[in-house]
Amino acid sequence: MKFLQKYNSILIQIFHEEDLCRYDVGYITMEDEHHIVLESFDANGFKDGYIVIPKYNINLIQTNSEYLKKMHVLIKENTLENIQNSYLFKGHKINIKNQNDLLRTLLVYAKDNKLHCTIYISDEGHDVAGWIQNVTDEHIFVQYHEESFLIHIDDVEYVEIDSLVGRENALVM
Repeated sequence: MKFLQKYNSILIQIFHEEDLCRYDVGYITMEDEHHIVLESFDANGFKDGYIVIPKYNINLIQTNSEYLKKMHVLIKENTLENIQNSYLFKGHKINIKNQNDLLRTLLVYAKDNKLHCTIYISDEGHDVAGWIQNVTDEHIFVQYHEESFLIHIDDVEYVEIDSLVGRENALVM
């Protein structure tokens, strides 16, 4: 399915885990054969980075709900220049030209731009947060303070890049 084409410039609520009580809100900005990239917003309407979501994991997409109408107002108000001037609320704008292998491309982009990432591991129910140090054909090397993690790229369920929580972590490092 061509999600980007269908939902271009439309605010969506996307359910992409087994638990239909958990969802993300945002705009689909990129797509390849296996993944979409969602520019996400938190419940207060602040930009909350990007999420790389595997297409097979998408359960439901909603548009034009009452909740999304309220979110649209919050997003519009919270992107005003006076709010967006602080480092915490000023997210990184990702612009990728090669969209063939979005997961790997965005992991390298996050590494090159020193963007905080949270990598959710499939079938293990946990995540690894930090800054990507290296991406190979098979592995991702992540550093968080003094801890290091090696993740097999096939174990990645989805990735959050430059989230609000990640930017908060960067401030306290």
